[in-house]
Amino acid sequence: MTHPISILAALVVTLLTFDAARAEALGAFGVQELLGVKIPAHPVLSPDGSMVAAVVDRTDGVARRRLLWVAPADALHQGRMGLELDLAAGAPAWSPDGRALAVTVRRNDRPQVALIEVRRPTVVRRWLTQLPTGAREPSFSPDARWVVFESRVFPECGTQACQAKALAEDEKRRARIYDDDAPRRWTRWRDGRARYLWRVPVGGGPPSPISSAPAPPIAEPRGPEPRWTFVDDDHLVYVGEPPAQSGTRAIDSDLYLISLEGQLGRLTESPGRDHAPRSGRGRILHLASPSPTDGPEVTRARWLNLRTGRSRPLLHALEGPVREAVPFGPGALLVLDHRGHRPLVFAPLGGGTPVTRIAEGTVSFVHAAASRITAVVSRFGTPPEIVVLGPDGRELARSRINPDPRQPRTSGASPRLTTGTARPRRPRIHSREVRVSQTDGTQVPGFVLRPPGPLRRRPTLVLVHGGPESAWTDGWHPRWNAAVFTGAGFTVLLPNLAGSVGYGIEHTERVRGSWGGAPYADLLAFVEAAAAWPEVGRPVALAGASFGGYLVGWSLAQSDRFACGVSHAGVFDPAALWGETDARWFPEWEFGGPPWAPSAMYDKWSPARYAHRIRAPMLLTHGGRDFRVPVEQSLRLFSTLRRRGLPVRFLHLPEEGHLVRDPQALRTWYDATLGFLRGCLGGEPTAAAASSRKTETRAAVPSGPAKGRR
Repeated sequence: MTHPISILAALVVTLLTFDAARAEALGAFGVQELLGVKIPAHPVLSPDGSMVAAVVDRTDGVARRRLLWVAPADALHQGRMGLELDLAAGAPAWSPDGRALAVTVRRNDRPQVALIEVRRPTVVRRWLTQLPTGAREPSFSPDARWVVFESRVFPECGTQACQAKALAEDEKRRARIYDDDAPRRWTRWRDGRARYLWRVPVGGGPPSPISSAPAPPIAEPRGPEPRWTFVDDDHLVYVGEPPAQSGTRAIDSDLYLISLEGQLGRLTESPGRDHAPRSGRGRILHLASPSPTDGPEVTRARWLNLRTGRSRPLLHALEGPVREAVPFGPGALLVLDHRGHRPLVFAPLGGGTPVTRIAEGTVSFVHAAASRITAVVSRFGTPPEIVVLGPDGRELARSRINPDPRQPRTSGASPRLTTGTARPRRPRIHSREVRVSQTDGTQVPGFVLRPPGPLRRRPTLVLVHGGPESAWTDGWHPRWNAAVFTGAGFTVLLPNLAGSVGYGIEHTERVRGSWGGAPYADLLAFVEAAAAWPEVGRPVALAGASFGGYLVGWSLAQSDRFACGVSHAGVFDPAALWGETDARWFPEWEFGGPPWAPSAMYDKWSPARYAHRIRAPMLLTHGGRDFRVPVEQSLRLFSTLRRRGLPVRFLHLPEEGHLVRDPQALRTWYDATLGFLRGCLGGEPTAAAASSRKTETRAAVPSGPAKGRR
């Protein structure tokens, strides 16, 4: 005879599946719509402010493409797609006269620099490079004589012939000996090459190196931030790669002044990370982490006077780190992490009160020229678009890269944006900001999101962000996309727990040395308070990536209030992570030194120590090329749960790194995650987990914290 609970569970799963299918039929935003969203980045104004060039990522569901995009600054809706670029191409570079662009294009399986005429953005006018090691990230010298770019070369080779030979030999290599620290970086093993600056004449001629060993190479990219900038016709400032010793790589970097002839001088010598230089009015505006002891994510904007060599902070007191800093008139434009948003503010150089230009949502990729500002803006339910602002912050134009199908197409808009593809449905989300107060006065801020329609209780998904020094902001997130999860019929909670930035330094620092302490207490308080909110129902699932994945495993081991958990690239054994990660400074910072240090807290906050307490079903997902949190972390947890006979699934994405970028892999990830959550929140896996309590034979294990277990 079939047990009544099993019948009820099957019925709930069926109803959830029906609700999801009905929602999709009614136009809910789903994975297909997410993959159809075009993502603009790196908008750059022409020197006179009349045009904007950017890159746009789009997918056909099979492969991702990066395209050049050009538009009049006063009529962004008339934007035109141009040449297909290298997938890693950064910002297009305008020539000083505004007639040409230098861009990075894939040629013969190598990135190379090409010259494009603005009036013909789909055609290469001339190839500026054909290096065996490739070329990328071009920029024009102010006098328009040179294009400077980056190439990852073998430092011991001084000619292109030597580079080509060394590259061919390296491709045949079957073994490599490492002497330096950090032999892996992000998704690849280091091959002995380093990034150096090169130059090529705009009028034609062979490329030649500007810098070479023993000069510090250019720092590895950590994101879209610039790593060099021209300060006059003959000099640049660049970010030097820190030495690969004692696990300090990526903590300590400095700025260097170099001439086009290779004469080198050091500008900063702080123990922290100086990075993201931008030139303006004889000064360098850059971001800086004061020192490793202040935390890798504590970044401030500083002015560096090139004539005097003196540096000073632009603003002394900010609640969150500065994400971007761009010279603008008598001051700077700053993008801040601020209370769940990334606003754009103007900060006067001489001091004074910052003036907000964009207050809400998420701003990124800011650029300014000729008293105009351009940036990319997004919200939870609004895919990213490019805007142009006046000096007072008034919006002058907005792109239509992702047009709303409910609105008529603007007259004059280029059909290139939609030809051959269906216009994707726009997401509809109800969101509100919340703040939970704990008994000790600690505040836990966050967001609640739900699908449109009547206000009612729904199965609830709690998402934990990574970092941990990061935050959920009101913006478009391609992987943990709120529109997809609310479109599937869930209420979504986004708590900004201890460690989150933008709510004051004290809130951020509460996570250090307390990974399973303060954030976990905040999570429980947030979920308990949410139970009274009208859109929050039961059961409740927990999901997150990186640190978020860590907290999923930790929480399931400490409490049985969660029906199931999804962990992507989650940390399971912090002590093992110390020896596996490409950023060893990170666990040393977070856990109090190397594992043998007397003050280290790896064992205290290790989910591996308490994994025997996990009862809830889990879905584990991980990229095979993730060297930040290597796949072995998920495999350890998977083996533990399988050994105990618990319901757990492991999704291996062999070609992905810490982030899931490939469209097919992303679709697979979403399908697996949504399928798991629909089953879990329907109740069936929870019943399976409950039965495991009766059959499992547990070995004696050390006792540990059990706060929140019920």
